[in-house]
Amino acid sequence: MSRLSHLKISQRVMLFALVALAGILVIAGIFLWQRQIEASFRLGVDRLTRHQQEVTHMDGDLRDTLLWEQQFLLAKDSAAIDKFQVSHAAASAAVESLRSGAAPALAADLDAGRS
Repeated sequence: MSRLSHLKISQRVMLFALVALAGILVIAGIFLWQRQIEASFRLGVDRLTRHQQEVTHMDGDLRDTLLWEQQFLLAKDSAAIDKFQVSHAAASAAVESLRSGAAPALAADLDAGRS
């Protein structure tokens, strides 16, 4: 026969209740673990979105530097020099911001691209 057949009904109910409680604890643990993974994923996605925005702004600033450089060379507009310097400073600040949040290998690549 079964191993549980010699137990009283109250003992069987208690055993099944313990198994059910263990199952509930396992499910709760899985749920908490899932929430932790989702939170770290959301944090990574937010960081990536912020970096993409910084790169987009930096790209615009670099285009502006080319525009103001051409404006100075073609029209000899001295105001273009100041606008060039502002755009260049904004692009440099974006690179510094990206470097501060980058892994060491990527930061080295940013340094190599700078020189």
